[in-house]
Amino acid sequence: MENCWGVEEWPAVSNAQLLEQSPTQRQDTRRRYWIITKCNRSRLRALTIGLSSGEQALAAFSFQEEAELFRILGRVSKSWHVRESSAGEIASLLMGPHIDIERVALDPAPEMLAQKAGGLVSLNRERFMDIILDRSR
Repeated sequence: MENCWGVEEWPAVSNAQLLEQSPTQRQDTRRRYWIITKCNRSRLRALTIGLSSGEQALAAFSFQEEAELFRILGRVSKSWHVRESSAGEIASLLMGPHIDIERVALDPAPEMLAQKAGGLVSLNRERFMDIILDRSR
């Protein structure tokens, strides 16, 4: 199935599954994420969340239901929508319109943010990019 930009859609792999796999296993799996987005003047923006450290993190979810629940429970405006995204698209967002975002929060819950615990589920952008793009150091 193709998305609105003609990019082929792939099945999701949870973040926990991804981190447990060896690099060889990861190569065979096409990772999918769900992000909460808004389109302004043909420019795609992804939802970012504030961490207790003062940093912002792009919110990425393993499953559509998690993203929808975050949008509802986190009282995110209805102008934001959940959409499936590829690892490459998230990398593009982090290298383009979100170049200033230093962290990625994996499956954050609104309750965690209220308790200032969002940093527990976040990675720095370089580590996240290494994982999703299978780059080894």
